[in-house]
Amino acid sequence: SIDSAAHASGNAFLPYFKAIVHGLVASPPQLTDTREGFQSCGITLGTTENFGDVVGSNSFLHYSMDMMTWLFVAIRSFDFRLRDRGFLFFGVVSRVLRT
Repeated sequence: SIDSAAHASGNAFLPYFKAIVHGLVASPPQLTDTREGFQSCGITLGTTENFGDVVGSNSFLHYSMDMMTWLFVAIRSFDFRLRDRGFLFFGVVSRVLRT
């Protein structure tokens, strides 16, 4: 739902993006060995990749190193859904940063 709001508001979402991602960087999603932990990390990756489409590469680039850390956590996980989400995240990040 927050990614829907981001897409609907376009560039007006940028101040919110900065605040949200700053909060995520300060306390990144914790991958625990529970179903809820995997889901939480996957949702965070999915939402964040959608933000990249909205705010564009200039804004997204500032946070990309922190986000890549989340990506590697997801790819190394034992949960196949989270690994898939990690690879999708990588695809979106590379597309966003290429533009």
